Amino acid sequence: MINYIDPERWIILQYRSGAGGKMLLLCLMTIDKIAHWDPDVENDLIDHSDSLLKYWRDDSMSTWLKTEPVTHWHSEFYSRTFPRGDSIGLEEYNTRMNANKNDYFKLCWSKGKIILDFLHKSQVPSWHQGSTIIKLGTNLDDLLYQKMLLSKLIPWDPITKIGTCCWNNPMINHRSDNVNKFKNQFEFGPFQDSESWLNFVFQNFSNINFKMDNPDILFRDLLDFNKVENFISNTAKNLLSSYDKTALKKTHEYWMSKHKDFVDFDLNNLYNSNKTGHPRP
Repeated sequence: MINYIDPERWIILQYRSGAGGKMLLLCLMTIDKIAHWDPDVENDLIDHSDSLLKYWRDDSMSTWLKTEPVTHWHSEFYSRTFPRGDSIGLEEYNTRMNANKNDYFKLCWSKGKIILDFLHKSQVPSWHQGSTIIKLGTNLDDLLYQKMLLSKLIPWDPITKIGTCCWNNPMINHRSDNVNKFKNQFEFGPFQDSESWLNFVFQNFSNINFKMDNPDILFRDLLDFNKVENFISNTAKNLLSSYDKTALKKTHEYWMSKHKDFVDFDLNNLYNSNKTGHPRP
């Protein structure tokens, strides 16, 4: 039996839903030692830059989740968002991972690659204790973050007054079948306005309101390529690896282009328009 409990082989990105984590994950995949989520890239059939065209293809932000990057390392018994699987012990985890039918995961592991995953919650499972945990921080009072949430993940309908949780909405045709399998509630309300809906989300949605101390990089930093590159460069050095700067630049440009209709890329204006005060929990 292979021992899949090896903290040195895992990097976990911890972030609130909607904070640009998938973009940062793609940036991390430009580091040589990290296994790519796309088998075609890992097997040198296409390059990283070409793989970007697979992601976020829909014109509407409301269907953002249909073509976002996904991983299936161990999605059947553990949830990166909900409490499912948190109590699984080390021995059971390793048994389940050995029974995992995902041949691509096992290929990446056998090649000695570092496996990249993510969490939308504060609890790090027992089998990832000691792994590299990267924290992407977000201020819930950030107007841009709120705008991105309402545009992509939790839209509010001014006519019906209903708020929708897109990551649980089966009508979006997610690439993961967990949405249909677990049938979580995805419509809430009515709410008087979008601010009331946001307040409800911030109070009740654990994948957004969980506490995160000492973030390694911030949501706002993702808008500045120099800050992103500095972070990726330092991460690569810590892994005794290198990264593809051209692919990194194209990843950032591609993600930014997907937000051009509602994001003001003048960073000075962005920071000046941000609310002041302390982050919500």
